[in-house]
Amino acid sequence: MNITPPNPNKPWTFPDILNSIQNDLQMQRKLAKLLEKYSAEQNVCERQGRCALGCIPGARHTFNKKIYNIVKNADKKKQFEIRVLSEVYDIEPLPSAGNTYRYKVYYTDYSAREWQQATFTWNQGSKLFKLDIKLFRTIDEGKKKTIESKMLILAAGSIGSTEILIKSINTTRTTGQKLSISNRLGMGYSTNGDLLGVISTTKKDIQATRGPIVTSGIKFKEASNFIYTIEDSSIPKMFSGISHLLSQGALFRKLLGFVGAGLTNEIMKMITPVQIPPFSNTSLPLQFSDQDLSKTSKGIYH
Repeated sequence: MNITPPNPNKPWTFPDILNSIQNDLQMQRKLAKLLEKYSAEQNVCERQGRCALGCIPGARHTFNKKIYNIVKNADKKKQFEIRVLSEVYDIEPLPSAGNTYRYKVYYTDYSAREWQQATFTWNQGSKLFKLDIKLFRTIDEGKKKTIESKMLILAAGSIGSTEILIKSINTTRTTGQKLSISNRLGMGYSTNGDLLGVISTTKKDIQATRGPIVTSGIKFKEASNFIYTIEDSSIPKMFSGISHLLSQGALFRKLLGFVGAGLTNEIMKMITPVQIPPFSNTSLPLQFSDQDLSKTSKGIYH
């Protein structure tokens, strides 16, 4: 929440902030909503540096968690419907004149089933038994369905949403209209982090295993229309065992090869820097420490 200082040339003091809040009813309402929201949050960031691997405390407000919270709430669930195993392949804009709905969504329902009623009878001694059942069969190719909506929000991710839009403008449908979208759709796409770099050894001790992945960044423009960004990135503590390999390119590439091939024994030999005879055949738990990464920094290049 941003509070504009009364004098941009004068640094804020705590009395200034308190007076600004006390004299601003709109600011008080914003602050109340903020407190109400975060006072109920249990999944706060614990600065474990595991954003890329998966957050153990579940601090991120991911789409699936929001859906799950709605499904658990009986009142919200009444206004919400989930259609599982469905794949959208076309969106048709509907004419606004005399039409309540603005879009028709075409999708394949892979959860569709064919079923048939069947009855079995048999004798067991002098007794007659009868069994009524329904036989279900999955439709491998799915079933084509449509749904109309007044408002449509695409939330299939950067790749999924783009794919749906491209399929919609390239539709083979001979009825209705097509979406009118820029021909630049899908061009200039870049992954979130094109290159990883490691600095070892740093001049000062750092806490590479603490915090969320990105806390700062630097943008560069060295030529016209050429911009790149370098951001810091945390290293999960569980990787501290390979810190001594990060600055050794050949060994690090060898380790990645072992990881890809699933050669667990070879991986363990590489990340265990010291073997103490005569205990080399003894299986001991590895102890990794934050200090193993105190001189290592990782960055993401965009």
